[in-house]
Amino acid sequence: MKTVLAIRWHLIDIKWRGADRGISLTRKQCSDILVLLDRRHNAEEGINWTVIDCTTDMYLEDEKNA
Repeated sequence: MKTVLAIRWHLIDIKWRGADRGISLTRKQCSDILVLLDRRHNAEEGINWTVIDCTTDMYLEDEKNA
């Protein structure tokens, strides 16, 4: 028997979290943030609201400085 666990995050999760924090995010920004989360998350910590917040903040800071 094979056991599989899949946890899914969606663009709307990123958009809603941003809105909860007073940040308006476009669909492209949400998609970019999800890609960063996938590539950079720490497997020991996983992806949680704190990680999403930090990744969003870093993304927006990089976008601002570009």
